[in-house]
Amino acid sequence: MRQAMRPLKALYGSLSAHQLGPRKLKTVRQRMIDLGWDRNHINKQINRLKSMFKWACSEELIEPSVYHGLRSVAGLKRARSQARESDRIRPVP
Repeated sequence: MRQAMRPLKALYGSLSAHQLGPRKLKTVRQRMIDLGWDRNHINKQINRLKSMFKWACSEELIEPSVYHGLRSVAGLKRARSQARESDRIRPVP
């Protein structure tokens, strides 16, 4: 969770959770791309952030509209983003 939070905190650490929306989450995702993270790792970290906001919504710490807005951000697709692809895992000889 800490690794997922680093780019979010660096960009929007001074904002409250209510102010985070889909465009800001996409900016965080772009920051992860700029850091050289691979596509699968970025998608996992973004999903972790979404689950954190889901928890906050279930505890009534944020409005449901914030979480539903973040859910609208789709994951990165293979060969359709600037994110690098991870190396294929080869079978053991």
